[in-house]
Amino acid sequence: MHHFPCSNIGPASRRLRVIACGLTLALTVSPATGWAVDYFVSTVGNDANDGRTEDTAFATPARALKQAGAGDTLYILDRYVLQQGPLLIQMKQGTAGAPLRLRGRASRHATQPPAIECLRPLPCVQVESSRHIDIAQLNLLAGQTTQAGAMQGVFYVRNSQSVTLADNHVSGSARFAVYLDGTSSDADHALRGNHISGTRDSAIYAVGQQRLTVSGNAVSDVVQGDGIVVVGARGVDIEGNRVSNIAYPSGKEGIKVRPSQDVRIVGNEVSEVSGMGIYVMRASNVHSAERHRNVLVQRNVVYHAVTRNRGVTPCVGGGWPAAVHVAVTDGAVVEHNRVFENYGEGIVLSHVTQGLMRWNEARDNFSVNLYLNNTDTTTVERNFTYHTGLAPFQRCGAGAGGIGFANEKFRDPQGVEVGTVRLLAGLHVHNNIVLGGRFGMSYYTEDSDYYYRGGLRQSRIANNTVYGSQNGPLLSIVDDPDHRDNLIEANLWQQRPAGSGTPPLRRVPRYGFTTLANLWHGGPIGSEAGGSPDDVLADAQLTAPGAFNADGYRIAGSSPARDAARYSQPNKALWYDYFGQRRGLEAWDIGAHEYGKPVE
Repeated sequence: MHHFPCSNIGPASRRLRVIACGLTLALTVSPATGWAVDYFVSTVGNDANDGRTEDTAFATPARALKQAGAGDTLYILDRYVLQQGPLLIQMKQGTAGAPLRLRGRASRHATQPPAIECLRPLPCVQVESSRHIDIAQLNLLAGQTTQAGAMQGVFYVRNSQSVTLADNHVSGSARFAVYLDGTSSDADHALRGNHISGTRDSAIYAVGQQRLTVSGNAVSDVVQGDGIVVVGARGVDIEGNRVSNIAYPSGKEGIKVRPSQDVRIVGNEVSEVSGMGIYVMRASNVHSAERHRNVLVQRNVVYHAVTRNRGVTPCVGGGWPAAVHVAVTDGAVVEHNRVFENYGEGIVLSHVTQGLMRWNEARDNFSVNLYLNNTDTTTVERNFTYHTGLAPFQRCGAGAGGIGFANEKFRDPQGVEVGTVRLLAGLHVHNNIVLGGRFGMSYYTEDSDYYYRGGLRQSRIANNTVYGSQNGPLLSIVDDPDHRDNLIEANLWQQRPAGSGTPPLRRVPRYGFTTLANLWHGGPIGSEAGGSPDDVLADAQLTAPGAFNADGYRIAGSSPARDAARYSQPNKALWYDYFGQRRGLEAWDIGAHEYGKPVE
């Protein structure tokens, strides 16, 4: 049974026909031919034709959809205007090997490129209760059509499986460009290579999906929403997308994921975003105990994020979100990312357990490049953080600090403290190279409503190379009565050439920390606590200290750091230095570089 209430308005000779009402189809049968067929739709066609060639094209998409089944392809050859209601693809069943395809294709008969334009409330193209639908190479011109309270997009998919939207162009939507409205049966959708611009709300919004792929899309010029949003999903790949020009003044994100499981955010480029570049965020209900699980943030490039703070560089206070922020997550891996020139902090792990932050390059962010907040059982290794002195990204006249730790409180808009407290504990920070700004490494707390007095516990800071802070100690650990059982071993701490204004090397409490065999050089020593008889007090002989590349922080063959490392307990995690070179079988070097040839 089908319902086809549409009529063509205007004389038959007109090049543009206006589809006056919704296109509704509820057919699931395959064509009688039994093999794949191409159907053509043209504004100069006729629904009495067979639709098999451009010269015998149908006049309306509805007629073609009525005829089509699994494996068939529908070609839109002209620009159609949908005056009311969507092009509705309902209860159509393709197969994995033979999807039903809808395509745009230029025609010799057409006066305009193939497109579908919506003049009435969204959606424009709706897929409902269908399987294996492939829509590609269409131009969707949404205009400024909307409906109050409607959570719908130009493309709207619900209660369906294996819907692919690829290489489409969507512009001008007053709401979302793509809205995937998840139900228990929604799975295996893919958004690939689409170009989306000029939407008012978020460009891509996906709720409750299973096995969702969002790859190779270009998103730009979003007025009030985020770039890509995924909520409550399981099995999500967000890969190879370009997101730019997210302009809402109070801050919207480039890529945002609310509590989900098995999420990969890989190889994306995010820039010119008013809020955070990538935000794996806590639940929208801040009192919820929901947590992300198994999140990978890898090989992304994020720059010029948090632009709402552009031109605002307070010396004290807060209010600068991060370029990359992973929060409330069990099992987070953040690796091989480049994060630079952002008007907020660089990479932040907040309320994370079993995290891994490695192989990242973070430079010229605001206040701090790498930051761990309320995070436990997490490793921070083989990262390179530095600053080049760019003025827009300085705080209090100094570049971003290297690696920071704190136990901040989180409050809802009414000021009520919420969230599960995960005090800093079980951290392993090793083989990083840091060119310091405000500080090299820092734990901070204070007596205020912004911080817990939880201290740093059962953590190890080892074999890092930290050089040259500007207005604070290279190693700055604020007193906290809850510090417990921490190790600081075999690190290389060296200030820039000594001068009257050189900051001290260390500020370390007398309790809660055991230090062993660190190298200290280049400035006033600072606190007496933090030293050990096995320390080296000499120039490390770095190859090019102050350089903006990691090779500048290798040690020379004559360095006193060679074979000088000592440890209170062995740790296999230290076997490989920053550069991936295996440390020796006997004595090891202080710092992030192990001099010499790799061990065979």
